[in-house]
Amino acid sequence: MMKRRIVKKGGSYFLQFFAQGGTKKILSPAGKTLKAARQLLKSSMLLNKDSWRMKERPVDEEQIGREALAFRAAETRRFNASRKIALVTDWPDRFLPLKDGGLNPTAAMITHNGFSYDVVTSPEIEAGALMNYDVALFPGGFGYIPTPRLAKQIKDYIRGGGGYFGLCAGAFLPLPPCHGIKGSGLSLISGGYEYFREHGIADVMLDPSDPLAKGIESTKLEVVYALYNKPAVARRHTVRILMLRGNGPLLLAKGKTRVAGYFDSSLPYAAIIRGEYGRGRIVVSSVHPDMVVADFAGKLATPADALANRKLAKNAILYCGGIG
Repeated sequence: MMKRRIVKKGGSYFLQFFAQGGTKKILSPAGKTLKAARQLLKSSMLLNKDSWRMKERPVDEEQIGREALAFRAAETRRFNASRKIALVTDWPDRFLPLKDGGLNPTAAMITHNGFSYDVVTSPEIEAGALMNYDVALFPGGFGYIPTPRLAKQIKDYIRGGGGYFGLCAGAFLPLPPCHGIKGSGLSLISGGYEYFREHGIADVMLDPSDPLAKGIESTKLEVVYALYNKPAVARRHTVRILMLRGNGPLLLAKGKTRVAGYFDSSLPYAAIIRGEYGRGRIVVSSVHPDMVVADFAGKLATPADALANRKLAKNAILYCGGIG
């Protein structure tokens, strides 16, 4: 079976696949030697087998929680010793801490990564409350169209050295206004977006040299039979993980904005970008690294993906707080 699926052509080896319908043959590069081709074939078969088995695989949330706590533990302690997180929302009851019975995934992500937070509302920000915090986390679930005073407070906070971490709906605010929605973006970071409503698990390609990808390993193999060309700007993004997308923007990076993660696509749409405004750091994530393990159960993502998401969230918080 292995020999039938490996084809030699022009001094190189290819894996043979069939297009949908089972008639058209597709050849995907598999290396210069038969040994390399066989290894790639074996790996791809194991990955496929694991994907189908994964639905029956038990999810040990406690174990993932322990590993998330252990990840960059010394830097987390350093953060906690001198820095504070503000979770920005006008619906405090939706973001109760776990110790108070809260089950919100964003609150759980912060807590499980070893951090604590205070809920800060719009009226409190207008009164200058953000200046008491080092990282402001704007979660998903609802949009942000700030009043002029609120916008000024957020800009002043980041310009002065505050960190901004925006998830999904919270990703829009630092971007330039788009599609004629006045006041929807503060133009704190160079870029743009296309809006495409879609829920589900997305393939995200991370740049292993980016601070947001620190300590994260691929949970899946590089695609070798995709019928598209990877964008040239994404060639260094070789760490592949699965993340949850829930109507977040398809991000476009410009100027000095850096792309930590691209969507697996033939178009250069980013999933996660970062940049600076004044002395502050900004992380914008279209996808949800705050999703709990249970959200991945029974889907194509694995416990390893859940841990990778936890690590990415911790990296983003530390980065926004000026560590790493």
